[in-house]
Amino acid sequence: MPEEIEFQTKPEIALAQIAGALDSGLPCGVVLADAGYGSDTRFRERLAEMGLQYVVGVQGSVSVWRPCRAPLPPKARSRVGRPPKLLRRSMDHRPVSARELVIEMGQGALRRVA
Repeated sequence: MPEEIEFQTKPEIALAQIAGALDSGLPCGVVLADAGYGSDTRFRERLAEMGLQYVVGVQGSVSVWRPCRAPLPPKARSRVGRPPKLLRRSMDHRPVSARELVIEMGQGALRRVA
């Protein structure tokens, strides 16, 4: 294999293809992906950064925030050192697994998309 070719995961390859399609002026649509892609946090973040709408599968173990909840902001900057970047959580303010959220919300919160 040529040395200039670097390893990329399938989600990384897909993101490069999507970015290329956007750069070429193709009309935007909704990105659909199975859990092989949807369980990759960076994949979902990049789609959002690109301003794309998406529907992706995720594994039940993926951590998510409850609706209308988000991580606590980073701690305030101290006088020295780098500014804190880590988002905070606590025992009562934390993400849950996708499975746990679905169980909490109940069947009425789900809808089938075909």
